[in-house]
Amino acid sequence: MNEKCEKLLKQLNLNEDFFSFFNNATLDKIVGNSSKDSYVFMMSLENVLPVEVYKNMCDGLKQAFIGIPKKEFCFNIQNINNDLAVDYYKYLIDKLCEKNHLFSSLDDAIVSIEENKLNVLVSNVAEKNLLLNSLDVLLKRLKNIGFKDLEIEVGIQEREIDKEQEIAYISEDRLKRLGEEPVKEEKFKPQFKRKEIETVDDPDVLLGRVIDTGISRLDEIFEPVNLVTVEASIFGIDIRETKTDLVIMTLKLTDGTDSIYAKIFVNDKERLGILKKNLKEGNWYKFRGSVKDDKYSNELSLNIMDINYSKKEIVEVIDDAPVKRVELHAHTMMSQMDGLVEAKTLLKTAKKWGHRAIAVTDHNGCQAFPDVYHFVCDVNKGLEEGKEPFKAIYGTELTMIDDTVKIVVRPNDGKLLETEYVVFDLETTGFNAGGGDSIIEIGAVKLFNGEIVDRFDELINPGHKLNPKITELTGITDEMLSDKDNEENAVKRFVEWVKDSTMVAHNAKFDTSFIEMAYQKYNLGEFKNTVIDTLELSRTMDTNYARHSLSALVKRYEVPFDEESHHRGDYDAEATALVLHKMLVKLDSRKYEKISDLDRLVSKEDIHKFGRQHHVNILVKNKEGLKNLFKLISLANTKYMYKTPRILRSVIDEHRAGLLIGSGCYESEVFTEAKSKSDEELTNIINFYDYVEVQPPEVYSHLIESGDFNSDAEIIQNIDKVVRV
Repeated sequence: MNEKCEKLLKQLNLNEDFFSFFNNATLDKIVGNSSKDSYVFMMSLENVLPVEVYKNMCDGLKQAFIGIPKKEFCFNIQNINNDLAVDYYKYLIDKLCEKNHLFSSLDDAIVSIEENKLNVLVSNVAEKNLLLNSLDVLLKRLKNIGFKDLEIEVGIQEREIDKEQEIAYISEDRLKRLGEEPVKEEKFKPQFKRKEIETVDDPDVLLGRVIDTGISRLDEIFEPVNLVTVEASIFGIDIRETKTDLVIMTLKLTDGTDSIYAKIFVNDKERLGILKKNLKEGNWYKFRGSVKDDKYSNELSLNIMDINYSKKEIVEVIDDAPVKRVELHAHTMMSQMDGLVEAKTLLKTAKKWGHRAIAVTDHNGCQAFPDVYHFVCDVNKGLEEGKEPFKAIYGTELTMIDDTVKIVVRPNDGKLLETEYVVFDLETTGFNAGGGDSIIEIGAVKLFNGEIVDRFDELINPGHKLNPKITELTGITDEMLSDKDNEENAVKRFVEWVKDSTMVAHNAKFDTSFIEMAYQKYNLGEFKNTVIDTLELSRTMDTNYARHSLSALVKRYEVPFDEESHHRGDYDAEATALVLHKMLVKLDSRKYEKISDLDRLVSKEDIHKFGRQHHVNILVKNKEGLKNLFKLISLANTKYMYKTPRILRSVIDEHRAGLLIGSGCYESEVFTEAKSKSDEELTNIINFYDYVEVQPPEVYSHLIESGDFNSDAEIIQNIDKVVRV
């Protein structure tokens, strides 16, 4: 190469491995315009450069001459090899695609070379016109690269389709991009030939040809496919015109297994009008085309060639119950992450099924109310005399907080640092004290002045085999319990050991529910001991921490603790006791002296942050109730907002006029407390509500995975208990 050429290549920072392609190359001249914003670098070469080398040169040119807007190469080639024209065509289409994503539809065109003619077969008329409009640009670029006499002929692929099975054509280039080795060429022959096929005039054909090939499910399409047929309904249509008068119709399709974007490229106004008129949301069609990687949406898209009307029989859901239900708990898309349907669609479906009414109870808000109101007004307009109108019930689902955080139950005036405490922990057969679960271990210690002064630890035989999950959690096996005493005798010994001491537990609500149930089962009288809950105490003392488990507390208060021994009663009780003492020392330094002073830890202003939370449904009875509901929603989203909107039980009571208060879902107070409360206690809880909600058992099935219930039978037992009480 001449000296000027070598200097330029170094200036372009070209890889020296490519220098061998420039033997005998010369930089002939550099031609610029009068404005000095456009330059052409004219070079003479023996052979056409490989695309990769040319691409590197162009990249280097951009970097080396940043201040010049337009710069390009023009090569004079001595030995022209037109076979490389196919590679250059694909490279240039990719470059055009960077400026206009419409060119991505040309990715799967069939390109071949015959002497000085480049043959390009595209899928449809729209692609053909797109390419023809860009031929001047392509030919100029190819000429500058060195293909002086090259012509481009554009045609449309005529398809012969295997009716038994459609086989995807995967190019060798695409396989390389996917990082896989190309398979033998004959396995990837395209399923179409350049054969004339007469257009069929068929009333089922909306676009293209009759579709008589096998149908693929959308959930089976997870990579580009050259030809595929799907049967799907449209749930969204977007139409956009480009600067070149080409119209892109984007369809959202679903067949019930999955969804996909589909695109139709149209440049014929008459055809566009036909498509607009006949493609309707909610209708089913057959679509045939190529599935491609859309470079702009970064997901698969179906480029449609043929559309036929579908004869698919749609199974319509009906409600044939003689007495229709009235749904009192329904979410719309206005419930964040918990609703998908538009309010009007929800009401329309309920009315269609013959329901007299439906309640819309979105989370923490009422944004759906205007749509609901207008729908009801429209459907009841001009109602026949004597016919019952369709009714919307306005409501919301809120998180209700107990006003009193129960750090201490039955507080006394004992001195914090001078009282003897019984710190206890129970291991049980399950989590449902009121549903048949029982105690299998009582572990306890007596704490005085920061020292462990006595211990109680007893394993209990429940009279049946343990659930494997409980063994996994506690380390207690059936063999360990086989020769142990029963629950009644063990509890009686524990009660005698405790006497009237102040008791402490971590998450005391759980442990005391089993103690209280044992008192009832074995006629031990009334459980009257003062109880302190270290879980609630931690939540109020250490508000800057997110975690308040026993494992978190022992680390926070630097108490030695072996996680492998965790969940055994005596070990957990001792760790809780040592944490308690350090908490009491901290409280004493803050001028809290008596056990009853712990009630002062939570101010009324902050009570909504620490109380137990339950979901509650609130429905409107009349206009006064609607006004009160707006007040409750406003307060929940402003004054009582803490991480999420929430409302105090007492505030609900204050604004109860005109409202119905329902117990809510699986996170409701009634459903949760039914696990551990007696019938009498559950009755007291239910008395707060105007109606109690239970849902089908399968709605609660996730509670088995979370460990709240052991089986479907336990869930049904809990539902039965709520209904009975």
